[in-house]
Amino acid sequence: MSQPDPYVIHLENGQRSSVILNHIGFNTHGPKTFLVPGSEKAGYSKFELVDGSGVPVFEGSLVYAGTTAKWSVTPSVWTGDFSAFTSPGVGFRLRLSKSETVESAAIVTNGDAESKATKKAKTTTTSTTTRTSTDLVVPDIYHYFRSQRVSGKYAKKDHRVSFVAAEDGSRPEGTVDVSGGWYDASGDTSKYLSHLSYANFMNPQQTPLITWAFLEAADNLSATAGSSDRLKSFLAPLREESLYGCDFLIRMQHEDGYFYQTVFDKWSKDVNQREIWLKHTTWQAGYRQGAGLAIASLARASTLPSEFIESTTNYSGAIYLAAAEAGFKHLEIHNVSYLNDKTENIIDHYCALLAASELYAATKNEEYLHAARTRSAKLQACQVSNARPFFHASDAGLPIISLVRYAEVETDASLIAAVKVVVERAMDFEISITKQVNNPFGYPRQYVKPVDGPARASFFFPHNNESGYWWQGENARLGSLASAASKALSLLAPTLPAEKTAAYTLWRQSSIDWVLGKNPYDMCMMQGRGRRNPEYLPQYPNAQDEEGDLAFKPDPHGADWAQNWRWGEQWIPHGGYLALAVSLV
Repeated sequence: MSQPDPYVIHLENGQRSSVILNHIGFNTHGPKTFLVPGSEKAGYSKFELVDGSGVPVFEGSLVYAGTTAKWSVTPSVWTGDFSAFTSPGVGFRLRLSKSETVESAAIVTNGDAESKATKKAKTTTTSTTTRTSTDLVVPDIYHYFRSQRVSGKYAKKDHRVSFVAAEDGSRPEGTVDVSGGWYDASGDTSKYLSHLSYANFMNPQQTPLITWAFLEAADNLSATAGSSDRLKSFLAPLREESLYGCDFLIRMQHEDGYFYQTVFDKWSKDVNQREIWLKHTTWQAGYRQGAGLAIASLARASTLPSEFIESTTNYSGAIYLAAAEAGFKHLEIHNVSYLNDKTENIIDHYCALLAASELYAATKNEEYLHAARTRSAKLQACQVSNARPFFHASDAGLPIISLVRYAEVETDASLIAAVKVVVERAMDFEISITKQVNNPFGYPRQYVKPVDGPARASFFFPHNNESGYWWQGENARLGSLASAASKALSLLAPTLPAEKTAAYTLWRQSSIDWVLGKNPYDMCMMQGRGRRNPEYLPQYPNAQDEEGDLAFKPDPHGADWAQNWRWGEQWIPHGGYLALAVSLV
């Protein structure tokens, strides 16, 4: 290894860098941007990218970009861009020039060729490789989900789980085997298809999102892994992990065709409180309550080679497909009766659309194509509706993802063309609202409506929402939006104008970069990679009093539950969406 460059700072793992960028690395032909904290008076002008020997390989300009309103932890910044540098490698460093002197700063990132020597030295390197983030992120997320498998006393209990009583006092007799699945979060050993059903517009997709996303990610990587033996070696494990989740979905289905929504212990971690649960009404899950993506997952899983399925699970492709078809048939009749407000909304539409699209892909049964067309039309109509605007804490990208998946299986060119118009319009809106204010981080903004106020543009989810307490999910939201941008690009190419292609691509990369370190905290939010991983604190002291601000609530901010904002808890949709996002880059 070459001697340390005297003009480059070497950082220990907990130190903050004076350059803010993705800690993991960059894809050779993708956007590569960074930020340098400093006031306009700092007088930065140029930067150099130097290789491991200190030889400059690229030079660019630093441009003053100001700050972000209401973000109290964010200083003014300068921006740098080395996207034009496309040579693969590891160990690159950034050198900043300021007036007549040379300053230096870079960030620890872990390229796909990270060596023990590099880890030991903890030098401030960055990397540009063909698929750096994908090569590292996907295997790590796979192993994370392996560690989240329900085990021990919880696994034993879940073979015999009873039902909580419904509002009318009724309760099915006996117990059900709902073993398997993943713990939902680092602070929650329950298992969810979804939750927050009483809020109607906030259902997040949870376990079934993971099963579907892993199948989609594996197919994406199968087509694009190229020469990466590391990625190729994880195609089968990703599919196996999805089938593990699909087996749980089979056990979460009643013989009548509906799915149970949750196995919940009231956040107690007490095995004796684990019950099949659904707040306020009954146990059945509607399309938006996790059943739509459960059907989509099972239908897609059924298309895997039979020998692979049967060597991996105790079920068969035929059983998966039968469960998906039974679930769809049941919900086409009963979905509305399972919804708290007895009214379908946009979440039902995109979840049912994904279910119908996967069923048609698996069977070529025209009944499912007709259902997909109906749902697609309803979803597209939401774009011009005057009803509550769609904003979501974790699944903001799913409307586009489901529309593109539908377009992939649609046979009518005119209907595909209509989807393209809607998807392009949706992406244009996302880019436009993100650019409405000074936004050096390129953080995707959203159009929200608090329950007690007018609709407005915002960086973050409003505190005063229909749930009354819940507004977490930012990293999942970013992963879903990055995935949506990739799916939109695949649908709209090659007719999409070059300037829009560049804008969508940068917006996508900004979402991924934020999660992997390009944020005001210089924190890589993927545990074990990069630097300054957020510490998970059981007391949740992670909030910010001002909802337009952001924090993991480091000291000196208080630990007020009522102000519990964006916290450092690990949650399976974060990992599922990140895996999907990087598989599409």
